[in-house]
Amino acid sequence: MKPNIRIVRFLLVPVVLALLAVTLPADSTLAHEIIQEQQDDGARQGLFLGVSAGSGGGVLLYKDGSSSITEEAKKGGFGSLRFGYAFSPKFALSLEGFGFTTTKNEEDWEIDAVFLATTFHPCGSGFFLRVGMGVGDGYITHPNSGDKITLDERMAFLFSIGYDWWLNDHMSLGLSLDSMGIDGGGASGFEDDGVGVGGLVVQFNWYL
Repeated sequence: MKPNIRIVRFLLVPVVLALLAVTLPADSTLAHEIIQEQQDDGARQGLFLGVSAGSGGGVLLYKDGSSSITEEAKKGGFGSLRFGYAFSPKFALSLEGFGFTTTKNEEDWEIDAVFLATTFHPCGSGFFLRVGMGVGDGYITHPNSGDKITLDERMAFLFSIGYDWWLNDHMSLGLSLDSMGIDGGGASGFEDDGVGVGGLVVQFNWYL
């Protein structure tokens, strides 16, 4: 299945911000002290469980003739549950379940997705990037007719950027900007359609 170009564009902004954050010059002594402090407090190794919750918005993106349309964002709540394995303090793989729900002006949205995700701490400290690919489904409300649009086993993408802090030797608490995109596959009746979800979340990880 070919990736939806509008979903790729939706996810591009946080990707660019992440690349800038990684490539900006920093004082090497300060960076070393931060990394050493993180390593002294705990280690991201082995099996872990994670949960995230927050608020944000969901949008329907599509192409109508020659015009690219982004509908008004629907505010809602979303969260995720992850289970994975950290191979080192910098790299981890996880299975991620993601959900978003909202009701605004009788427009119901219910989006769920499952991802195989990788989390990367480029400096070995709290700053992290998370990317994933998987399958999503659910339903949204058609912006014109008000009918429900069903999304069934569509390609989905995940991107997160954030920072976490150690609470003790095995637990960390963090903040992140999460974004998810699902290919609509023409379900809305429009060309090149897709659904984008994004917002700010609090995440908690427990290293077993």
